[in-house]
Amino acid sequence: MQAAASKQDIRLHQMTALGIGLTIEPELDEIADLNRYWHSKCVEGVIPDRSAINPRDIVRHMPYLIIADVFEGGADFRIRLFGTALTQLIGENRTGKWLSEFGGAAASPEDRARIRGRWLVMTQRAFEMREPVMLKAQMQADRSQFLTAHAFVAPLRNGASEVAQMIGAMYAVSHVTRERWAHR
Repeated sequence: MQAAASKQDIRLHQMTALGIGLTIEPELDEIADLNRYWHSKCVEGVIPDRSAINPRDIVRHMPYLIIADVFEGGADFRIRLFGTALTQLIGENRTGKWLSEFGGAAASPEDRARIRGRWLVMTQRAFEMREPVMLKAQMQADRSQFLTAHAFVAPLRNGASEVAQMIGAMYAVSHVTRERWAHR
């Protein structure tokens, strides 16, 4: 019975992942760059340690980065760093917030649930699979600006063998002009 429930859980997780826009290959150069960087820090297939990540190596991504600490075995994540470009795009600094709180006060209850669900499924999947997960999904920055979000989340160790942190990034591309949203 336990194995059947486990297979059902895995199938539900896969269906949820497909429904929220998880992708196998990055479609945006910045996400591809972060994916390559994370893989370059893996030694003999072992997840990189947080100390292996050098901010100077990824300085161009810093305004778009998210670093989160893992809590309760991956049930939730607390944001340690939320990039300045993301703060400007979203309209709030989420540093110190729980991933389960994502959604924004101005969003409808349905939108908040969708946003939280998207980020939780993506981050939990990267935590459980012990590999990067990428997402491409529609988002609305304000009432008139519709964007495509390209996101990346990957696990990091913190001196031990267990995953202790997650590193991620999100870039938004305008639907109308297809130009990257830039930090101003």
